[in-house]
Amino acid sequence: MTAALRRIAAEARAWLLDAAYPFWFANGIEPTHGGFVDFVAVDGAAVPSSPKRTVVQARQIYAFAMAPRFGWTGPWREAVATGLETIERHCRHPAGGFIHSLARDNTPAETRRDLYDQAFVAFAKAHAAMALDDPHLADAARAIFGELDRAWARAPAGYWEGELPDGSVRRQNPHMHLFEAAQAIARTPWRTADDLARADRLAGWFADHFFDRARGALPELFDADWVPQQTDGAFGVEPGHHFEWAWLLGELAALGGRDHRDLARQLWRFARQHGIDATRNVAVDEIDSDGRVRSARARLWPQTERVKAALTMGDTAEAVSAFDGLQPFLATPAAGACFDRMLADGSFAAEPARATSLYHIVCAYAELERAAARAR
Repeated sequence: MTAALRRIAAEARAWLLDAAYPFWFANGIEPTHGGFVDFVAVDGAAVPSSPKRTVVQARQIYAFAMAPRFGWTGPWREAVATGLETIERHCRHPAGGFIHSLARDNTPAETRRDLYDQAFVAFAKAHAAMALDDPHLADAARAIFGELDRAWARAPAGYWEGELPDGSVRRQNPHMHLFEAAQAIARTPWRTADDLARADRLAGWFADHFFDRARGALPELFDADWVPQQTDGAFGVEPGHHFEWAWLLGELAALGGRDHRDLARQLWRFARQHGIDATRNVAVDEIDSDGRVRSARARLWPQTERVKAALTMGDTAEAVSAFDGLQPFLATPAAGACFDRMLADGSFAAEPARATSLYHIVCAYAELERAAARAR
């Protein structure tokens, strides 16, 4: 299986270098005003109505900041710069934090805040700091957590969700990405003991408030006290988030943080047992805590998280299978684009490529690179 791992890592790198990075640099940056657009047609044509969400600026900063690690010699610095400039000049909220989205000309579109966006701006700044060797960007990432701790903290755990989401509902998902951002800061050369402690605290929220130990499953939505929202005695579960948390918990242990790998393995087992459609070889969008499928649709991003979780668990055969399940999503008319939604019959929804998907693919392919290097 070592040869298989090296093979798919080489295929992954080739797709990024030859297709994805050239495609998204050429088509994913708004040519007049700068900044990254949300959508590009799968044939490379522009989508004039495409917005510019803050999360897209952040995710594309990450994707291009990772480009030199794969050996891309294209203008990744220019790409990172346009994302950072767009966030700093146009996405700041006057009360602190960052607004949700811009119009194509960089005027504010949705000015309400969402915790999800704050998480990804911190994540992007940490990775830009490493790519550009800029400790000030690492400090800026920490400052976002400082603002969250000052003004967004909510008992008994977690943060305010912002103005944009339904205030009666709490979500584990943005907290998961804050956990990811905290780990990114803790990986910079300027890390401190407080950075790892922050990641440990977020993992503690997962262990103590988010994860249902009795069922071995992770709810998506909760009330204000972190009680899962249920229908007919079951709560909604996304296999992709099971895989993503499993990977992140494994990464925390590798960083020297708290060891929750027993919980990571429970997440992985539940998602593998109930969340994989063997016929299409894909992770489906949603099941419930009793293992029943709620949505047989399969988005692109859970397939990438399946790759990462399998590598974390040391299951090379499953990682290869997950990689193979991802490839139909990348078989688009223009090389480097991607389909987002596979329907239950195996066909794809006719819609533009989502810029947000590149973040997921780059992260999974970076894990493949690491695993293949260790296998040599």
